[in-house]
Amino acid sequence: MDFLNGLGKNICPVCGEKECKYPKDKRWEKVLNRLMENYAKGNMTRVKMEYLNLLSLRKSNFSKTSIGATQAFNDNAKKDNSMSSFGLLSHFFGKSGREISLSEIGVHDQIRGLMQKPGAFGRSEGSIQSRFISQIQNGERIDFKNGYDFGTEKKVPVYDPLWGIGGATVSGKLTDVSAEKMGDGYNVYGVIHYKLYDKFTDPYDTFNWGKEDNNWFGEPFDITGEWKENVNFHVERQIFENKVMQLLKK
Repeated sequence: MDFLNGLGKNICPVCGEKECKYPKDKRWEKVLNRLMENYAKGNMTRVKMEYLNLLSLRKSNFSKTSIGATQAFNDNAKKDNSMSSFGLLSHFFGKSGREISLSEIGVHDQIRGLMQKPGAFGRSEGSIQSRFISQIQNGERIDFKNGYDFGTEKKVPVYDPLWGIGGATVSGKLTDVSAEKMGDGYNVYGVIHYKLYDKFTDPYDTFNWGKEDNNWFGEPFDITGEWKENVNFHVERQIFENKVMQLLKK
């Protein structure tokens, strides 16, 4: 069905725009959740009914512009290559098992930016990158590997692809290091090589639809991404010579 292809793109299904600028009727989140759950169960009759509910929400939110919203949604869906959480769900039930990159989903730059966003993932102090650099400056480590709930950084519940990705593992390692003496320490230059990994599996758990394991009807797949960030920072002489250098030699 054409509207299912459209729902697979990260476009607001109510206003039809890539970046929705309008207040959303709170009912649409519930409608989308029911639509996706019935799609997962193979109940296409209910899927069609919930899609009609979406159309009625367009009318109630935009009145005479509801037809324009529908046309905008169809037009944008044809030329957009991003994926919504519904797109991830559709890929799961497509059973190819093919790995998908953050770039394919359309969130590579967004997730890259989250590494440097102060307060991201509910942390009150600094960013992931600033905390990692502080650990390097203290001689504690030159790499890390942690899990993060990307659903906490969603713009809208359910439909946002970050909601669909949910918990994912991010690792980072300081590489290509050079240093020059400066005052009482060293100016350190290097590259942080980031990697993200997640396995999309069991949508019943991902979307909080209950305890039923629905992997029998789909094929889990990997979500991956990697990027590099140039960094430079100051490290005290004793810490750099006695700790950081030793970590780099391992």
